[in-house]
Amino acid sequence: MSGAQAGRLLARMVEDAGLEPILKAWIVLDNHDTWRLPNLLPDAWRRRMAQVLQFTLPGAPCVYYGTEAGMAGGEDPENRAPNAMGPREGRRAGEGMDAAARPDAEKRTRPADRRFPTARFR
Repeated sequence: MSGAQAGRLLARMVEDAGLEPILKAWIVLDNHDTWRLPNLLPDAWRRRMAQVLQFTLPGAPCVYYGTEAGMAGGEDPENRAPNAMGPREGRRAGEGMDAAARPDAEKRTRPADRRFPTARFR
């Protein structure tokens, strides 16, 4: 899909639903009722683009438990596994969310972050 096509689709969505309801909507990429992101989009680039869109499109991004850790899972009951609390399978905690989509991705370059260095997302 081209950028122009995506822009037209977004404009049509706003026209059909109105901006206020869209801004209140959750943007969810995966959860316990769907395939997990690594199974749905095995290609790392596609996962990254989905995460970038999740955090840039109008609406409220909702990161469901396990997504930040890169939890996998396809058909039920695989998609309902308990959250793995901590590193597993050679991954560090937080490695499932691409750096572009994490709140700390700007590397603390904003003036407010320099003034309040203890207000970090961990």
